[in-house]
Amino acid sequence: MGLVVWNTAQTKGRGKTGTSYAIARTDTRWSIYVDGDVLCVTEDEAHAIARTEYLEALRHVISGRGDELSPVELAHAALVAKEMKEASDEIVLAGRLPRDELDSVNEYSRHLEILLEVIRTEQTRRKAAGPAR
Repeated sequence: MGLVVWNTAQTKGRGKTGTSYAIARTDTRWSIYVDGDVLCVTEDEAHAIARTEYLEALRHVISGRGDELSPVELAHAALVAKEMKEASDEIVLAGRLPRDELDSVNEYSRHLEILLEVIRTEQTRRKAAGPAR
């Protein structure tokens, strides 16, 4: 891949969008930090590094640079957006949040659906254009 450039210790990196990433071992798992905030955890270091690439691919789509991604990177962006949408939809269906928080999660889910549609549109455009680049 290569959307995130890591330092020699591979604990901190910067994405091509300018986003900063870091990974750190916490007990038996690896935490992934995006711009200083923990976003998710993975089972091992290799998955943490791969997940940062997926997140950076999604950042490309968010910033309107999805056309710069390879087909595989675009698929990774879709995977992360789909996982995030499914998680937000599960929260809504559980119905345990106060109304104002529920409204925020619903809005977040709608934004993720828009991102997924942007990704699908780019994938369809590429298929119509011919062989993968």
